[in-house]
Amino acid sequence: MAYIFWNIKVSGMCALYVDMSTEYAEYPDKDSQYEQMRDSFYLLSVMNQYSIEQRMPRNEAEKLLRIVLWSDSLQLEVVEDESRGLVKRRRKLARTIRESRKRGVVPVFISLMWFLFSLIVSTQAAFGQLGQNTTAHNLALGLLLAWLPSLILFSIVDRNPIAADAIRIKLDRLLDATRRALLDPSLRDTYIRDVGRSRQDFEWTEKPKNEDYFREDFFTRFSGQGRVRWHCGVAPSILAGIEKTPITRYGRGWLADSYKARTILVKGPEKLYGLHWFDRRSVWQIMASVALVGASFLGAFTISYFTPTVGLGCRSGGYVIYLSLAVMNIIIEGLCWALVREESMGDRDPLARFGLNLDRRLFSSSSHWKTIAHTIVHSTQQWWQHFTARDKIEKLILQPLDIFNSLWLSYIVISQVFGFYHTCDCQCSMWTSIGGYMDFETFDFYRGAGVSDYWGASTALSFITLMLAFAEALELRGSSADSRRDFINRGIALNKC
Repeated sequence: MAYIFWNIKVSGMCALYVDMSTEYAEYPDKDSQYEQMRDSFYLLSVMNQYSIEQRMPRNEAEKLLRIVLWSDSLQLEVVEDESRGLVKRRRKLARTIRESRKRGVVPVFISLMWFLFSLIVSTQAAFGQLGQNTTAHNLALGLLLAWLPSLILFSIVDRNPIAADAIRIKLDRLLDATRRALLDPSLRDTYIRDVGRSRQDFEWTEKPKNEDYFREDFFTRFSGQGRVRWHCGVAPSILAGIEKTPITRYGRGWLADSYKARTILVKGPEKLYGLHWFDRRSVWQIMASVALVGASFLGAFTISYFTPTVGLGCRSGGYVIYLSLAVMNIIIEGLCWALVREESMGDRDPLARFGLNLDRRLFSSSSHWKTIAHTIVHSTQQWWQHFTARDKIEKLILQPLDIFNSLWLSYIVISQVFGFYHTCDCQCSMWTSIGGYMDFETFDFYRGAGVSDYWGASTALSFITLMLAFAEALELRGSSADSRRDFINRGIALNKC
């Protein structure tokens, strides 16, 4: 969920910078510089959802992206057709992506109202039979899973094109056309003369000649909506550089002098951050995702723990195991991001060395079965060597943890639905050092003992968190990805209010 929040944050920052490019009372038309800037920032938000080659030079790749997104002087081909120019191709590509993007936040929200309705019914039934085991645990299970509808809504807000691979190919073609134009001496010299910069500023264009890094498939795969671990995209470094230059220097209306603004955007700050840069302010998104899931867990755990018989039992203990595995997963993932580099481990990988030694021994054997084993080991070794150190940790540790935790959550749901918890051990609080006990008190006793206070506080915590998440998901429906003029102007007016 944190990765989804990061993508949403990038989309929000792009929309904010576009909105700040105009004055308060200004509503630009469709052929204005504002529209071109809106297309450029929208393309940046789409590019942020794709992964790039890990070995690609970071600074040179960022400079290439800045020219692709904001230059209006570079001629891509030696033709007089203006439709083949960089600005026209950006506008056409942005329109294509907007028309093919996925929609449906409001319809899905309406369908999720059934979840809210059933949760409200469970709440009323649980408080109507205070202390009753079955109804209370049904409510706790609903609170435990309350973060799932929020995940669905935010995934839709972090919308992606219907044909992600087709859009990736279009983005790659635009980048490759720009790269080839910069490698063409005549086109590059014309561009340098038009923008009034020195040749030293474009010495970096020698790097894009390397086909190992810069080729037609600049973007490798779609990684948005939290599908790929450790994906922070290409946008954070570029947006941080923009924040340090025209935004803070000129404030609102920074696009008034479009030539100067574009020059600053293309050039960037004196010291580029480089792609794959992690913005430390994104820790807030991690904390928000942890808070959303943690509030759901806390509400479920409190109800199960204080449901008589009070104490740690099958249900509350199962919730603790589920959260412990999730916390362990996110800690390992964070440590890998901070301490493990992205490149391959090479000879330092003990599994790779073991596979190489085994492969050599099997290769020297003439046995039929050992030949088959050699083929399998050799293929596995070649497949394993393509992964980076982070990928290997993910496949050996993180993915098994994910699978086991998902199975454990499924076990909790199935046990509650089919009554597998209706045993003597689970009715008692057995997870203690002094053994378990059974409670035979009435509802009035539990109400007087303050059980309703614990239930009310935990239910309110989960409900408030869920409602805030739903409201935020609806609010994040922006106008930067829409192509309707009335919707765009209405979005500009709301932003300026």
